[in-house]
Amino acid sequence: MHSVMNTHPWCIATVTSAKAIKTLTKGDQGGTYRSEHPWYVAQDLWRAAQELDQRVPLLFAVQDGNTIAFTHCGFITSVEVLAKQLGGFDSACRFTRLMPMHPIWQDIDSVALKPASEQLERERREALHLHRFHLTPQLIRPYAICETPPFLLNPMGETTPLPLVDRGA
Repeated sequence: MHSVMNTHPWCIATVTSAKAIKTLTKGDQGGTYRSEHPWYVAQDLWRAAQELDQRVPLLFAVQDGNTIAFTHCGFITSVEVLAKQLGGFDSACRFTRLMPMHPIWQDIDSVALKPASEQLERERREALHLHRFHLTPQLIRPYAICETPPFLLNPMGETTPLPLVDRGA
């Protein structure tokens, strides 16, 4: 029996509207983010993390004009992908109550994309210098798989992330 879940090293990042984030952050409960894009790889990532007793962070960015910045984060509780009868998909990503994003991680380029498994293996076995590509507005849609920001990792077995500061919505 595992009492505390560790945080997965990879997370999911996506962008939504300011209006949607207001709806998603109402109340003390979690919510559901829906997309017409099939989130198959996100679903696989979440399932693999579940097998390891790990939780997968979900980072929400909001677009304001030409600027995209992270505003909130939570943890995924499920990812479902359904094919619609008349074509297309409906992905539903359920998550825990959202928290304001830590200020030093609000710029989307503060988060690095997940490197290929071969790159990670070369870094580990060949002592290569770490090389990362950072998230851009073009790569966050419909979602991106990224390295989990350190403030969400819980190597000490803590059950909650470090305190977050609200930017003031």
